[in-house]
Amino acid sequence: MTRSVIAGVDGSPESVAAARWAAGAAARLRTDLLLLHVGDWPVHVAHGATFEVHQGRIRDLLRSAAAEAGRDHPGLAVRTATTAGDPIVCLVEAGTQVELLVLGSRGQGAFQGLLVGSTALAVAARSRCPVVLVRADQPFGSAVSVPEVVVGVDSKDSSAVLLEFAIEAAARMKTGVRVVHAWSPPPHWFGGGTADADAEHAQAQHAEVDRLEEILEPWRSAHPGVELIPATRVGSAAEILTEEARRASLVVVGRHDRRHGGIGRLGAVAHAVIHYARCPVAVVPRD
Repeated sequence: MTRSVIAGVDGSPESVAAARWAAGAAARLRTDLLLLHVGDWPVHVAHGATFEVHQGRIRDLLRSAAAEAGRDHPGLAVRTATTAGDPIVCLVEAGTQVELLVLGSRGQGAFQGLLVGSTALAVAARSRCPVVLVRADQPFGSAVSVPEVVVGVDSKDSSAVLLEFAIEAAARMKTGVRVVHAWSPPPHWFGGGTADADAEHAQAQHAEVDRLEEILEPWRSAHPGVELIPATRVGSAAEILTEEARRASLVVVGRHDRRHGGIGRLGAVAHAVIHYARCPVAVVPRD
């Protein structure tokens, strides 16, 4: 694997935004950026003059995307490439050779609809490297301060790879990391109303806070230059992460490499955050 970054380009506004975001990531990694166009070419353009016209359009598309990608990073090395084939298969294969894959995400605002592209979802579910999904309305420019990176964790060891990705991204972006731990109390607590029940609830909340602090202690020691902000909250992880995303520059979620018939799947939390978060979402394989 190289430290290169690949952005998938198909001419859509979302893919242009992905190329620009990927350019920033590549610049921070001090590596190059590859803009990759993948498509199933219709039979009628496989030969002759029509093929040349089609190829010319793709070259123009990539040239325009490269210009957009380099707008904020004039010294960045940007390469372009095109290949024919199934976009999901080709992008997943490309992801085995690089550190980061960036794709456009056609999501709607909160609870207005589910329009994230099927290609983006399939690649995020199967890629061996982290995949960042970027919306077309992602703001760009030289902000004075960068919003925090948000990452959702649980109390299991599998959260380590998510924390590592989030902290390294935040260090390069010169911002902090808000570490969100969502938990749900037993159903019988919701009746409440008694001193014993309230005390039990408070004790459990303190235990969850302490557990998150234990998880973060070695990371604070290893990365003293990155502020880690713990956030332990009661409720749905998907809803809490989506809410936190409103104030974030990037949200990091995990994906277990559970496979059914050779096909990876996104969990409910990752699915919800991808659909509803307004900022870019990084899907990181845990295994």
